[in-house]
Amino acid sequence: MPFAVQTSYSQTYQYGRYNSKSGYTDTAFDTEFMGKATSRTTSSSDGKNICIMTIGNRGFIAEYADSSTEQDPIIKVGDYEVRVNDVDPKNATEIEMFALTSYMDDKGLTGNTGMKTFNKMRAYSSQAEYNGFCNGIADPMTTWSQNRDWTAILQNAKETYLAMPKAYEHGLKCQSIIDSLESWSGARFLKRAQSGDIAAAREIIEKYIANGPTYRNQFYELADQGVQQKNGTGLSGGRNSEIRVSNFKEVETANYKLVPEPEIGGLRILVDGKSAGVFKPEHLKIQEDAQTGTRVMISELPGFNGNWYDAIPVTEELESALSEAIGVEEVPHQPLEGYYIGTHAGTGIKYVMRPGDEGRGGQVLLCNAVDEARFKALSEEYERRYPNLMSSSIGGAFYASLEIRGMAHRGANGIITTHPDGISYNDNDDPKKNWSAKIDEKTWNLLLGWFENHSLDHEKMTGFKYWDDIFNQIGGSYERIWSDDELKQGYLYQ
Repeated sequence: MPFAVQTSYSQTYQYGRYNSKSGYTDTAFDTEFMGKATSRTTSSSDGKNICIMTIGNRGFIAEYADSSTEQDPIIKVGDYEVRVNDVDPKNATEIEMFALTSYMDDKGLTGNTGMKTFNKMRAYSSQAEYNGFCNGIADPMTTWSQNRDWTAILQNAKETYLAMPKAYEHGLKCQSIIDSLESWSGARFLKRAQSGDIAAAREIIEKYIANGPTYRNQFYELADQGVQQKNGTGLSGGRNSEIRVSNFKEVETANYKLVPEPEIGGLRILVDGKSAGVFKPEHLKIQEDAQTGTRVMISELPGFNGNWYDAIPVTEELESALSEAIGVEEVPHQPLEGYYIGTHAGTGIKYVMRPGDEGRGGQVLLCNAVDEARFKALSEEYERRYPNLMSSSIGGAFYASLEIRGMAHRGANGIITTHPDGISYNDNDDPKKNWSAKIDEKTWNLLLGWFENHSLDHEKMTGFKYWDDIFNQIGGSYERIWSDDELKQGYLYQ
């Protein structure tokens, strides 16, 4: 049976406990599974174990099947095997998602740490079920038999978490899993396109892209490029046509390491040992902002309407390493398109943002040693002023990154976080003073306009009355979320 965990807010978070269902037998699902990527297996159990899960009172191990290859990975789960390349996160069974996320974790495609991605997805999905968005998440019989849209389920859970100060971190983790699954979907499409199967690729486009003909045409063009690459004609478009994945090689300098990722079809760039992202051939171009002179490279999935993109400032050292790693004399250059460079007033640190992603996206750009020192100082400022709001997973650097991108604001004794879904306050000393409010997209856009012409009063902004006055000025609406203490006393803190 499910069990509930009551937080300090009125929202109850539900997590699944997987128990045996009455009448359930070990083979009850054998004739009912509907996973399109799943089939019976004859594989041995000698493959590398990469994850474990429970269904009812049974444990299952994800391991590589005997027939698994780098190009066609196959994961064995019990008496079945799952072809990873055929898993559609928007229409997959739980067992297929177990195989997919286990594979992605093993290959480093999720950037996951700590608890396995699948276990996180399970817990967050139970929140969506508690919200009424889906049902039967904890039912062992549906694990093999029910196809679900897992990205939509995670999106529903994310919206709940982001509106709750104590659960905000989980909202970000939901988004991270969504980003990984969307990236997988894009890579899956590219593999089909590059194999020359344009009809299949276009079928995938229709399933994934619901944002109008502009995005759809971008994918059609990308599919055509994939066939050109397979036929040896290269990627179209200026100097980028010279960039071929087959020419990539590993290069290491004092501050950078560039590593080919043939499975993904791109080049991973590490800065001081930490991954800054994987860049596909079409993204290996230096974009320069005319106003600030900032040079960046941006990695994204063309056509996906979201905030998932990586960005890295380009130094002369990186440009030289890139030229060697991708096998060209000169890395392509172009003016910055589709993004803008912003500057944090307090530190002068720059960030890159796609219009419309304010409050939920963007990437901080640490362009030099001065930026790194200022970022460190801001991180330490958060840790010094608000020690009770720091944790092992959320430290000063987390809030510093949010502030630079306009999503966190330092108050006299606590932190305000702003997001298109809501505004929250966390007090360093007294949790009873915490508050949260949900807002809609219209109100968020009105608030962004207010931010452009006003500065926050850092003394008054920690009280909700301050924000109530702003909402009245701009004509916005909100819904206060009552905490347990507020419910007991019968009125809201202001």
